[in-house]
Amino acid sequence: MTKAKSPSKAVTYCRVSSTRQVREGHGIHSQDTRCREFAKHKGYEVIRSFHDEGVSGSLIDRPKMQEMLNFLSEQDETVIVLIDDISRLARGLEAHLQLRTAIGDVGAKLESPSIEFGEDSDSILVENLLASVSQHQRQKNAEQVKNRMRARVLNGYWISNPPIGYKYKAINGHGKMLVRNEPIASILQTALELFACGRLETQSEFRDYLLAQDAFPRKKDGTIHLQQVKEMLNRVLYAGYISMPKWDIYMQSGKHEPLISLDTYEKIQKRLNSTAKAPQRKDLDQNFPLRGFVCCHSCGHPMTSCWSRSANKNRYAYYLCQRPGCDMKGKSVRREKLESEFEELLSDLIPSFELTYIATDMMRDIWDAKTQQDSTNEDALKAEYRILEQKITKLVDRVLETESVTLIERYENALKDLERKKALIQEKLLGCSKEAPSFDRTFQASIEFLRKPYKMWASGDINQQRTMLKLAFDDKITYELKKGFRTLSISSPLRLCKQLQEGEYEMVRLP
Repeated sequence: MTKAKSPSKAVTYCRVSSTRQVREGHGIHSQDTRCREFAKHKGYEVIRSFHDEGVSGSLIDRPKMQEMLNFLSEQDETVIVLIDDISRLARGLEAHLQLRTAIGDVGAKLESPSIEFGEDSDSILVENLLASVSQHQRQKNAEQVKNRMRARVLNGYWISNPPIGYKYKAINGHGKMLVRNEPIASILQTALELFACGRLETQSEFRDYLLAQDAFPRKKDGTIHLQQVKEMLNRVLYAGYISMPKWDIYMQSGKHEPLISLDTYEKIQKRLNSTAKAPQRKDLDQNFPLRGFVCCHSCGHPMTSCWSRSANKNRYAYYLCQRPGCDMKGKSVRREKLESEFEELLSDLIPSFELTYIATDMMRDIWDAKTQQDSTNEDALKAEYRILEQKITKLVDRVLETESVTLIERYENALKDLERKKALIQEKLLGCSKEAPSFDRTFQASIEFLRKPYKMWASGDINQQRTMLKLAFDDKITYELKKGFRTLSISSPLRLCKQLQEGEYEMVRLP
């Protein structure tokens, strides 16, 4: 291929690295204008322009750069590649040298209004120095950005995309900071608290609760992935703290309003790290609220359910055992029969008004005793807080004194644990200083349940029904086809009320 000795044609190559520059549209146009003015001054005809938008200068494999090289390789004469500045070609010495070589390999020449590219040793030295300076500027800018971001995190501000439940809002004196995004924040807060106390037993139940709320955001496919669930359950940000391990930041107190307490967060982590429970079955629905809870008396395995269609095409619902090897395998009981017997069983659990009054009085005594104990606990917490601060100071001194990498790592892990405990005590002390909710507000739900456990079942809401089962019974219940429900494991509050109602009580003796 024969190239012309006197180039008369040119292409322009422009690049911006930030999406903001692409949106505003100034960087690319300014570069192209300078290159075209230079081409006019030199008498070149600009035949094409190639623009890489939002592409880092440290990258070599860029879409428009590769397109330009392919275009240049097809030309029958030498073409000039015009760049506004050496940093527009690359912001790293290695990338600069590779692209410079690639442009030369296709028979093109590089020119710029900002620098003269030559082939002598002095020109090459200057060119390499400028490329090195450009790389240094890029690295320095990255360091400055990182330092500013880290400093903002240390000041208690989140710097990444807002997680579910929060949004950014410009606050006077704070800049953009996280604020609650309602009603999503309240929905998520309730779900997290329900998981912490065990009313939502599994991550699948946690997800199903969120899916039942129309206002909660979903993926494009209309679901909430389990990975999202894990992220939500593990976010210490929801407890009002920020952790960024890549910057060695752990349990930094945040300026944003937390959705849950640190104590609730710790309970969630404890439940996540405990023995995993089987995920909730997808076929637990409104039609069979006792599925998975009522077990076959013969084998002890949870009964399943099914629908059957008669000759006249009417549908009938059944509970049955499908456990291989069970004597009752395949034998079913009509749903109406089993659930009506269960409702009779529930009606027997309703304590008398007098007993609920006694229970309420007992709760009030416990409440008063706890209130008196709070002041003692506050003094103990303050003492524990002082001890933790002393331990942290000693550990920091040890880290500064030792040169062993292994010991430093052990000390740092111990510091993280102490800082977490310190933050937990801080939160408890803050709670001690706040006015406690009233007795009626605190125990209202408990008293309502004791008075009318059947009411939750009769609501027809599957979530209410499943909650009632957990509150009323300590374990699953068994059913025998001919004899009905067998021995029940009733929860402690209802069992106590039943024993009192049946006269099973005696005076507590002094120790």
